[in-house]
Amino acid sequence: MGKNIAEMIRTLTEPVAKQCDVSIWDVEYVKEGGNFVLRITIDSPDGIDSDKCYRFTELANPVIDEADPIDGNYFFEVSSPGLDRKLRLAEHFIVSIGHEVDLRTIRAVDGKRDFTGVLSGFCDDVITLETAEGQKTFQLKETAHTKWRFEI
Repeated sequence: MGKNIAEMIRTLTEPVAKQCDVSIWDVEYVKEGGNFVLRITIDSPDGIDSDKCYRFTELANPVIDEADPIDGNYFFEVSSPGLDRKLRLAEHFIVSIGHEVDLRTIRAVDGKRDFTGVLSGFCDDVITLETAEGQKTFQLKETAHTKWRFEI
């Protein structure tokens, strides 16, 4: 259910993103606690600020309301992917090649679950990292999460 709604919302709001000079990084429709949340994450080469989020929200709301693709109540959130952006979709991995990432596996690999390295490839749901221990590959379905590495 959530995936189909997310795809429909992405299609509906792509023209809004173009109008706002942003791109859609991700769309999720998820249940958190007892509430449903429609979360659209937007991005742009020069970053995202609260004004861009507000403008996108103001233009996307009527488009979504008009199409009415979601039964029931939900919270609508628009945000930036952040400096430690989560990589979920194939396109996230592809545009992140060359970035340092933190990757956590579902099960231990060589006795550990957490890996850090430069994302050097992504093909056929296989993630390739250049780590301090050398090149490592991971099946996407075997990872708990991958995100950009951000240190203060």
